[in-house]
Amino acid sequence: MLHWTFKEKVNKADSNNLRDFNTAEIDTFLNEAQNIIVNLMYSHYEENQYVKDVLAPLVTSTETNSITSINNYYSIDFETDYIHMLRVEALENGCNSYTGVTATTLDNLNNSLVTAFQKPSTRWKRILGVQRNNTYCLYSENTITSVRYDYLKKPDQMCLGGYDDINGNPLTQQNCVLPDFIQPQLVDISVMIAQGIIENNEGLQIVINKLNLTNNGKS
Repeated sequence: MLHWTFKEKVNKADSNNLRDFNTAEIDTFLNEAQNIIVNLMYSHYEENQYVKDVLAPLVTSTETNSITSINNYYSIDFETDYIHMLRVEALENGCNSYTGVTATTLDNLNNSLVTAFQKPSTRWKRILGVQRNNTYCLYSENTITSVRYDYLKKPDQMCLGGYDDINGNPLTQQNCVLPDFIQPQLVDISVMIAQGIIENNEGLQIVINKLNLTNNGKS
């Protein structure tokens, strides 16, 4: 269905300048559009219910006791399908309940570690967290024994099927995992990618407007 809609919109957009795209190319455009939607919407996740509804199929929860102690902090490795962190809680030694981890950035980390009302404190149940490449680092006054977190996983890559990948392996059909109500915008964005529109800031602003991120998804 998405392929048919894509072809219909491409033909309406510019039938003279756009060639016919094969199945694999259309799959690529659709998946690029899906990635753009997920990454743009992530930054609005906390304050926008519409965004939460769109990204709900990608929200995953996990818990781990596989924690590495390194100097003055603890670290965990991300799951292989991880793309964005949503929330983190950590259990400190001797505590009966998890403590919410306050996220900071690498640029602000050193300042946060020494500022009275920001630095880690077991008494005030304060733990700092920051992402470093493929790990998440936690700063605590106490030993951390367990970490649980919610994250966005990589969306399954759409594929119409019926052709082989670059290694000659046959590909099977994989439908879009995002909700039906966002798929018209997904197709619109994939057409823009095919047209080369999303290669500049103006094109990116058009995408943001299509997603209605400042409007809770309401026109």
